[in-house]
Amino acid sequence: MVMALTFPQMEDSLAYEAWTDFRCNSEEPIYEKLRAGGNGRGDDEGGARGDAKSRGSIILTADTGWEWLGLLLCLLCLLLALCGIASGIYLATRDRETLLLFSKGFQQLDDGCWYYFGANATNADHAQRRCRELGGRLAEVRSQKDHIVLTAHLSSLRRAHWWLGASDRREEGHFQWLSDGLPVQEVWSGRSEPMQKKLWAKGQPDNWPAQRGQPEEDCLIYMFNLDSENEWKWNDYDCERTANYICRRP
Repeated sequence: MVMALTFPQMEDSLAYEAWTDFRCNSEEPIYEKLRAGGNGRGDDEGGARGDAKSRGSIILTADTGWEWLGLLLCLLCLLLALCGIASGIYLATRDRETLLLFSKGFQQLDDGCWYYFGANATNADHAQRRCRELGGRLAEVRSQKDHIVLTAHLSSLRRAHWWLGASDRREEGHFQWLSDGLPVQEVWSGRSEPMQKKLWAKGQPDNWPAQRGQPEEDCLIYMFNLDSENEWKWNDYDCERTANYICRRP
């Protein structure tokens, strides 16, 4: 039996393609191909989109692990870049500050702190103002290490009088650090006796001029060989007299 089909009259391109396939490949009946592909263009396109979506979903699922790995690597690179930028800014800032301190005459000693040694003798109040202008304050001996580091450097400068940042103006005989008002006597101590007792020169502080009606000795000073021991010792000193001064960067 011969089936009489007039396929050229069909306007549907899919049907036309099916008809063409039927003529070139007689192994697959045309009605099976039409039934598999749908009866119209919309069904075929819907099926094509469904197939494409399915294939895309499979590909997305297969590549998801690599995509997340790539994303994490990008975030890591970004983090490393930001750390590098921050480190560069910090180093540049530190180097700039170091150059600024050098330009002002500061020196970094073995304790890692920056000091300025004012060679122009002046009174205690002016010395404190000068330190503030330089961005520091009169040095304070808060530990045995401070004492060792400072006196080692002072010995190379060949000047015998240096202002420190303490006074007993508030209460005679009770020296306090200028930065926070803490008592000098209670800052640090040795095993057997307060270390400050070892730093005061013999018989000091004595406020000696005031005993004869002269200005009191209300400021603290480093003096060398005051009691013939060839050591740097503390002494109370008239704040209006002149001496060199030590500034320390906070």
